[in-house]
Amino acid sequence: MLAAAIVFAAPQAAQAGCITRLAVKVSLPDGPYAGAYTKQIRVRVSPRGPRIANLRAVLYTFSGQRLGASRPRPAVRGTATLTVRLQRMVRPLQAGAFTLVLTGNPTAIVPADPSRRRGSCAFAPAPTSCR
Repeated sequence: MLAAAIVFAAPQAAQAGCITRLAVKVSLPDGPYAGAYTKQIRVRVSPRGPRIANLRAVLYTFSGQRLGASRPRPAVRGTATLTVRLQRMVRPLQAGAFTLVLTGNPTAIVPADPSRRRGSCAFAPAPTSCR
C-alpha cells in the first residue's frame, strides 16, 4: 500500500502574526495501491484555512531520495489536485511507505484595518519568514 505522510519542519522564531502551520486535508483519488501509479500520482489537497499560493507536492522515500514532484499551483482556495510526476527509475511505483511534502505560501489573515495588513508566510520545509 502507498502510505503518505505530511511532514512539517519545526518553525524557528516566527514573527508575531505569521502562519507557521497550515491545516490541509490530503487524499489520493486513485486509491492506496502502488500498482495504480505508473507515471504520476494525483494528490488532492483541501486547505482548511486561508488561500495558499505556490502550492507544490514532492514525494520522497524515508531515506531522502526524491521520487517525483509537482509543478507549483499559483493559488489554491478550495480543493486542488496536484500531479506528482514520478521519475523514470521508480516507474511503476513499488509498495512501501513514502513521505509527501507540501510547500507553499499561505495568505495571512488580513485584519479589518488596511494599515495593519501583513504579507504571506512560507511553511515547511523552508524556514518561516513574513514578507
